[in-house]
Amino acid sequence: MLCSMQYVAEVNKTVNFFVENNYSFYTQWLNPGHNETFDIAQADYLGIISRMLSLHSTVSIRSGKEPVKGRGMEIVDFLYGWAKSKGLLMSDMA
Repeated sequence: MLCSMQYVAEVNKTVNFFVENNYSFYTQWLNPGHNETFDIAQADYLGIISRMLSLHSTVSIRSGKEPVKGRGMEIVDFLYGWAKSKGLLMSDMA
């Protein structure tokens, strides 16, 4: 399942749902975000990234101001590798 979450305190409700249902996390934090007016990375003042790491998640921090293609391909490559390692692909041509 793919899920986009906003960086607000209430995101912990969403994280809790996924933890309680035994989901794994591949987190790509867009810092700064695409529409944000600042050009420097912001601190993880809510501790969300620290929490993701404590859950043995994969976490990457990318600039939301960069082209989406590179970030998107990182996600595709991760998902492909995960699915292949579990024998979930119908063929190697997927």
